[in-house]
Amino acid sequence: MVKPIRLWRRMSFKKKLLVYSLLLSVIPVMLLGLISSYMAGSSVQEEVDRNHRIILKQMEYQMDGILKSLDASSLQIASDRTVEKSVRLGISMDSLEALETTLEMKEIIRQYRSYNGTLFNVSLVYNRFGQVYSNHYGMLALNDFPYYELIKSARPMYMGATVVPPYTYPQQTEFLLLRPVPINSPVMEGWLLLHVDPEIIEEVFQSVSLGNGRKLLVIDEQGRIVLSSNKADIGTKLTATNDLHQFWQNPSSFTGPYTYNKQQYHLSSEKSSFNNWTYLAMTPYSELTAKSDHIQRLTWITVIILIGLWMLISVIGSHRLYFPIQRLAGKFSGSDREADDLNALDSYLEKVLRINEGLQLQYQEQLPHLKESVLFKLLRGEMTEDELAVHSANKHLALDGSWFYLLALEVDQPVKFWRKYQTRDRSLMMYALSKLIQEICEEMPTCVTLTPNPGQIICILGTERNDDAAWSRINEMSRLIREKVKEYFQHTITVAISDAQPSLTAVSLGYEQALQLLRYRFVMGGNATITREIAENSTMLRQFNHFFAKWQRRILASIAEGDIEQARNQFAEMMEDVPHFMANVESVLGLMAYLLGEIDQCLQDRGYDLHEWMDDQLYMNIYSASSLEEVRQWFCNELFPSIQREMEQSRQSKQALLISQVIDYILERFETDLSLQQVAEHFHCSPSQLSRAFKEEKGINFVDYLIDYRMNRAKEWLAHSDLSIKEITEKLRYATTQNFTRVFKQCTGMPPGKYREQFRQGS
Repeated sequence: MVKPIRLWRRMSFKKKLLVYSLLLSVIPVMLLGLISSYMAGSSVQEEVDRNHRIILKQMEYQMDGILKSLDASSLQIASDRTVEKSVRLGISMDSLEALETTLEMKEIIRQYRSYNGTLFNVSLVYNRFGQVYSNHYGMLALNDFPYYELIKSARPMYMGATVVPPYTYPQQTEFLLLRPVPINSPVMEGWLLLHVDPEIIEEVFQSVSLGNGRKLLVIDEQGRIVLSSNKADIGTKLTATNDLHQFWQNPSSFTGPYTYNKQQYHLSSEKSSFNNWTYLAMTPYSELTAKSDHIQRLTWITVIILIGLWMLISVIGSHRLYFPIQRLAGKFSGSDREADDLNALDSYLEKVLRINEGLQLQYQEQLPHLKESVLFKLLRGEMTEDELAVHSANKHLALDGSWFYLLALEVDQPVKFWRKYQTRDRSLMMYALSKLIQEICEEMPTCVTLTPNPGQIICILGTERNDDAAWSRINEMSRLIREKVKEYFQHTITVAISDAQPSLTAVSLGYEQALQLLRYRFVMGGNATITREIAENSTMLRQFNHFFAKWQRRILASIAEGDIEQARNQFAEMMEDVPHFMANVESVLGLMAYLLGEIDQCLQDRGYDLHEWMDDQLYMNIYSASSLEEVRQWFCNELFPSIQREMEQSRQSKQALLISQVIDYILERFETDLSLQQVAEHFHCSPSQLSRAFKEEKGINFVDYLIDYRMNRAKEWLAHSDLSIKEITEKLRYATTQNFTRVFKQCTGMPPGKYREQFRQGS
């Protein structure tokens, strides 16, 4: 403080006069200019801001209307029972029910699009089946779907839809609206996508006029630009270091103009109460303050002139200091600018690394489940060589070898196993057993294991040759596995070995063979290795196989035909002969658990879920039994009645829906040549089936219903129109007027001409 005073005192009068002159001339003029420009600019800004808010409100109203319409349409489609059922059943040509549901789903989507004026295209994603149906792309695999990455990363919102703006994902040029199907199910079975042409949304922009140089943005609740006057901005996300991000988060906390491409903008915004989108207008200050600019120019011209005059006086003495400072300021400016750029780049790279680490961690966590899913498809024969090659490369799944053996390993005493270990302990036991198998078979070119059921492990072994040495090696490994399991786990297991399969696509055949061989453990008593040769050379095993296969076929066939009572009687009859083959209760319980699994699979193939009808501990009902009589009573008194009840309810519901659709079909096409055969073909059922269902639901035959409806329409035309009897005959598709007159008289008791005359006389 003392030093500046001393410097000021040491200054010459000329320098002091120069300072006083500059202060007295420049400061008042600058203050006047600032006050004038501020007042003029504020008034203009307030007026323009009010106008912009009106325009933004108008645009918000139009956009909300479009989005509400899309949201309502997506909710209607996603909650439609036929769409939900189609997602649950998948798209299949093998199942009549799935095929019928697919056709109904396509018709429903067509109706919704037609009702909305084809405002959007519709895609339906089947997560469980890896399928996609789109009215635009057709039917394709989920991996081939253009928005496959979006589906993988999507997370359901509770009873809500997700709007994805264009360019959020590569090659995405459409607005997407994403909603889970079913909308309120905890199981993510599928997704509904509405594809909206961005030109439909851009029409809202075209209807809004903000003037030249002004920009309009729509920002969603996540900070992503949904719409913009500049199409290159659409789909980008606001960064936290951007002033626009600060204004979007809290407009009241943002002060000063927003600088974009070296131009300053005034920001106005409105937030939608419908979806929390922010509608933002950017107006260049040069246009916003057009009226105040004139005052500012005059003020600043005067200021510049005065400053120039006094600067001219002081320039000679100040130039030696000015130019070095300017050069230094330029360096600092460049340095600051470079530092800012480096900080922004550093922040961006750190963010990318964090995201990449998170994605890598998620991928590593999901990789075992993905591998297991591929292996299950391979066992079921649902994967081609090309598909398997792609999945193997993507999921690091090595399946080497020219020949493949399937080993099915199962705990011999499942009742003891289930009672001894809780759910978590059983999972740990199966994991430890899988690791033991992999260690014993680690020298094989391929050794992968998976656990389809508790207490059961499937092992795929790959070899380069199919000879006696390879077969002996597989048998020795099986023996060693059984010994180690008995030693370490105090349980015995049975191993069933399939014949060698020549390719991976034939693994499913080996899987079926191994499971068939595994059934013989119930007769052999367990702790054994079962092969095809052993089964063929044992008279007892052949008799058991013939006995059980016969009853299994009969029971499953009765269930497939819907005759549950017959299946129940067949099961009871089978249970009378089971003790002749197996005296061990443990073996019988294991056999019943196997049969229950086959019944469950049979029902699943027909679109039923046994676990939805029964309790979660389905197999424990068998393993907790202490006698064969308890098992028989549970099957006959609980399982089969539950299946019969649910199948009858499902059949009645489907029949009522079918007849409702048939009635609608008649009402729309009663003026065409309708017949029972034609309508039955249209709804993919037999004429006898349709006739019986129509009689049960409506209490009248199909033909009588059609005649009654046509005669009622004829009455209306005779009473309220000038159509001639010949014209009515032709409209109702009768061959001759005499035929029509005869049928009309049978229904009303009088010919059509007399009916018209009597009606008009009475009126």
